[in-house]
Amino acid sequence: MSEPKEDVEVSLEEAAAVLQTTKLNVLMHLKRKLLEGTELDGNWRISRSSLEALKLKTASEGKAVVCRSHCSSAGGCGGCK
Repeated sequence: MSEPKEDVEVSLEEAAAVLQTTKLNVLMHLKRKLLEGTELDGNWRISRSSLEALKLKTASEGKAVVCRSHCSSAGGCGGCK
């Protein structure tokens, strides 16, 4: 019987590249609990499984999924573009 795989972690920079966004946006996703990660000595490590889950969710629901104010329906603040 094989043991369960340990979740791989990626850097903040790698997560930003996967999501095609900025490091600041990745930090906001962490703050909003859209991504799972840990900080050690100022360096963030993001769970690859949570990153892939968010990537799939944003692909199917659009970028508005990360905007809690849903202001895009009212012309938008531009933060989700």
